[in-house]
Amino acid sequence: MEFRLLGNLEVSRDGSPVDVGGTQPRTVLAMLLVAGGRVVPAESIIEALWGHDPPDSAAGTLQSYVSRLRRVLVPGGARGEATKVLAWDPPGYKLVVGSKALDTHRFESLADQGRGLLLAGDYEAARALLEDALALWRGPVLEDLADYAFVGPEAMRLAELRLTAVETRIEAGLALGRHGALVGELEALVAEHPLRERFHGQLMLALYRCGRQADALECYTRVRGRLAEELGVDPDDSLQNLQAAILSHDPALGRPLRRPRVRLLPASGHRRAVLAAVAALALAAGLTVGLQSDSGLPDTVRLEGNTVGMVDGGASTPVPVGHSPDGLAWGAGSVWAANTTDGTVSRSPRTGACRIAAMARRSTSATPPRLCPITTDGPSPMVIWRSRNSRSGPLRA
Repeated sequence: MEFRLLGNLEVSRDGSPVDVGGTQPRTVLAMLLVAGGRVVPAESIIEALWGHDPPDSAAGTLQSYVSRLRRVLVPGGARGEATKVLAWDPPGYKLVVGSKALDTHRFESLADQGRGLLLAGDYEAARALLEDALALWRGPVLEDLADYAFVGPEAMRLAELRLTAVETRIEAGLALGRHGALVGELEALVAEHPLRERFHGQLMLALYRCGRQADALECYTRVRGRLAEELGVDPDDSLQNLQAAILSHDPALGRPLRRPRVRLLPASGHRRAVLAAVAALALAAGLTVGLQSDSGLPDTVRLEGNTVGMVDGGASTPVPVGHSPDGLAWGAGSVWAANTTDGTVSRSPRTGACRIAAMARRSTSATPPRLCPITTDGPSPMVIWRSRNSRSGPLRA
């Protein structure tokens, strides 16, 4: 079964709607769903249904509602099975359903994944997941039961998560260079949420990138005045820094900040083990790295900081990685760079016979370079230069 709380309460089985009864049985079901498997005291349910002066028949009526819900949730099932799904657990009832059956759980899961992909630099995938998450919303949480007190806290929590998901989706859109298409939406959002500073910052950036510097600065003036008038505070540091960057025509604002597509491994012991294994190779190279294959073919490749250069037959192609690359490894047809500070792993797909690879990371230390071989499962062994030398010019073993 599927339960939808992001809008009016809806229940469906195999895509077909299920009638759970009138307002009071629906309220009982909604309270149990919001509780997320925790016990809801019978007294709390009775108070929600009838207030502080319930009728003498309230307990019996509640039991009849529970019986009806059990028949709906487990149609044709044995009584024992139904009582396991909607169980009596003194002093109340609890509903045992898989979290994936709730649209609220699916929304939170997709939004979390989208934020992770944004941080990893995979903006297109992040935007797609966040759009899927936001598409689950049909209206305010439990809109048809909004007058009940138990709805308020959960509705506020999920509404805040929704706004955060919208901000994150817009962030991905800005990173993809879609500022022109986002201006209208952002103007509506700052009008609806005039004290939400992140929306204002995103609008300022979008306007500036559209060549509307004056409008971007006017946006800052408006939000600064609103914050001072209503809260007696100044804009946060990020907005003040953005205004200063717009005034100085900071080149970094004129284009999207593109980062590489990064695959995030699951947050688990396995991921930590992979990060540790890759980081054990600990590469910290200078701005220029010398490369040499096992066949004796030398190559000199000039790399910017935080890039990986792979050589195939003498041709090199630098590939951006995360903000804190600490090691390289080869596997599954790709070269992988561990970014331990970011908590990510960057994947650079290998095309052809990549014989050698090197990572450049800006450093002020100067120690002699050394070779660090890695065994690969490809046809050509790979040798990685490891160096902390930051001077210009080629490095040799």
